[in-house]
Amino acid sequence: MSNPGSPSSDRQTAPQTATQDPRAQQTRSAIIASFNERVLEQPLDAINVSQLAQDAGVGRSTLYEHFRNKDDVLIASMRHMLDALADTTRDQGGDPARVQSLMEHLWENRLRARVMLTSDTAAVITRALAEAIESRLHALPTTTWTLPVPMVAACLAECQIALIRTWLQERWPADATTMTHSLTRVTAATRDSLKG
Repeated sequence: MSNPGSPSSDRQTAPQTATQDPRAQQTRSAIIASFNERVLEQPLDAINVSQLAQDAGVGRSTLYEHFRNKDDVLIASMRHMLDALADTTRDQGGDPARVQSLMEHLWENRLRARVMLTSDTAAVITRALAEAIESRLHALPTTTWTLPVPMVAACLAECQIALIRTWLQERWPADATTMTHSLTRVTAATRDSLKG
């Protein structure tokens, strides 16, 4: 999604760590809300940080105190979705109701979701999902892996995103409940096959 010279890559320094300061949380929430409104109205590539800052009622420098670029805002806006998917990699398989809700949301917004999962943005989303999965894998007690944990996490993330992307293409019928069960089972089978 980030191309040299694009609005999302014009600042590469790390954002300051968000504190528990209510004003900082309110600012982050306003920026994310601005992003969420815009992403439903226009293509992701057409959104720039100046628009997000203006919509959120903050300056660009304030936005950059909280996010490095547009990709960071995207990931923050998707954090609950990524966490629901990452949680399926735990031995207990995550919360089926939460995954079901995510599948329903993706289906209801399938045109926009399909674009996001078939464009350069897919790599950003998959990388963020892999990072979330990796933290869950490290938390599994006394588990050894046949491959390095970051590679296992990347494999699981790619698998989940590929399954969702294929479903959203609407070539083969499956409802959200079927997708929830399939995603959970495929994730568990792939995870277990990579254990040492």
